[in-house]
Amino acid sequence: MHAEFLNPTNHLANQMIFHLATIECVPGSVAAVLGALEKALARRKAASLIGCWVAEVGLLNEIAVLRSFRSAEAMEAEPLGGAELRFPADAATKVVAVQQDAYASFPGIEPVVKGELGRFYEIRTYHLNEDPESLPASIASWQAAVPDRISLSPLVIVMHALAEPKRIVHIWPYTSLDQRQAVRADALAKGWWPPRGSLQWMKRAQTAIYVPAPFSPLQ
Repeated sequence: MHAEFLNPTNHLANQMIFHLATIECVPGSVAAVLGALEKALARRKAASLIGCWVAEVGLLNEIAVLRSFRSAEAMEAEPLGGAELRFPADAATKVVAVQQDAYASFPGIEPVVKGELGRFYEIRTYHLNEDPESLPASIASWQAAVPDRISLSPLVIVMHALAEPKRIVHIWPYTSLDQRQAVRADALAKGWWPPRGSLQWMKRAQTAIYVPAPFSPLQ
């Protein structure tokens, strides 16, 4: 999973690393895989589990796991593929695919790593264009806009991929889907969102809604 870092500062020595894994399961097998996943994560030493969620809207039967590490080396030592998880035979056969990516949070925007924030979590991904300024300009626009936006609802994290393709992932908790709609409309009406100038750097976007697993630190 090691790759050339895309951090705009080209320096990660003192920066927390975040690892997002998505595990696609055979329909009807999410409970079995979650059970195996909970046991496997409890054995992990280098990582801190932040959240584990199950897709409710989007690609169904998908589990998302967000962990933090103190270094890229620590992250490399604890991947989250089926072999490393040592799923029991009945769970291993229920995993269709595992995707793993490394990220760094945006400077100056502190992640929220625990608490009861909402019943629904939106994980949204923006794919940036190839312009060299797309990532640093996006970070700057978010740094300016987030203080107003989080007065309406909290932000778990906004982070950028450390390898190609260039991506931004952000996670928003909501107490209900109605609250999500109301907050987004309010932020738009106030001119607080999307971050000013950020849309010009995007080439596509995708989103999904998740609910927390029982053992997730974020609920």
